[in-house]
Amino acid sequence: RFYIRNRETGEGGVVDARTFLTSRQISRMAKDSDMILTFVHFLRDHFQAHGRGNLQIRVLALASLNGRRPQLLLDTNPDYAIVERTLFSQPWIRPLTEPLRREPWTVPLNEWENHVSVPSPEEMIRDATWPDSQNTTADTPAAF
Repeated sequence: RFYIRNRETGEGGVVDARTFLTSRQISRMAKDSDMILTFVHFLRDHFQAHGRGNLQIRVLALASLNGRRPQLLLDTNPDYAIVERTLFSQPWIRPLTEPLRREPWTVPLNEWENHVSVPSPEEMIRDATWPDSQNTTADTPAAF
């Protein structure tokens, strides 16, 4: 999920990626941190061009690798709108911590958030804690 917040007004919400991408593109992007960051930069530029102002974008990305229980693929704290792409290691990519399971994880994708500790939508709309952000509060997220 992509959470957007206008830095000046505090207005924010959740972006429906299906508005911009096909289901195949979303599926491929879901497990590729570089594709996620590229899409975040596209969203930033798109919404700025359409008068939405200076935006903060945070990402909630869960992945299940090789039958493991899902875990966060990316740190949920950064403002990815200002994170630059690079070929080097990134501190916002979370290490694999879930052990390989004897029996694969079979819980449907739409239920993963019920089994994994993730921030609430309200927490995701608040200011990013890094890089270079200020703490303020925001309203409950709406569709952006």
